[in-house]
Amino acid sequence: KVEALAQEVLDTSMLRKATHNVHAAALADQEKVLVFREDIGRYNAIDKVAGLVLAKKMPTEDKVLFTSGRLASGMVFKAARLGVSAIVCCSAVTALALDLAGKAGMTIIGNAGNDKPWLYTGRQNIRE
Repeated sequence: KVEALAQEVLDTSMLRKATHNVHAAALADQEKVLVFREDIGRYNAIDKVAGLVLAKKMPTEDKVLFTSGRLASGMVFKAARLGVSAIVCCSAVTALALDLAGKAGMTIIGNAGNDKPWLYTGRQNIRE
């Protein structure tokens, strides 16, 4: 299901498809994308998702944060503060991001939307 949701995020991002210069971020549950935002900056796209989630007081502990770009430590920090259980990115993950995610007990899946996604940490957070 993670790969299908990652593909849904990428397919929803019309501006990204048109320009190849915009990042997408989304919050999803096991079934669907709940919040979707785009921005030229990876961090800004996540901030837009987080802002809406906080404004609406949405529960996040069983949710997944998706990002279209490379996952860096600051993004993991934001996701941990938001309280999500996992982050899925469509690119690579930095070593510091993995370290922070491990300490926070978060699952990281990289290279999503490609043939072979990479599961990095916390398999206990993945529901099959």
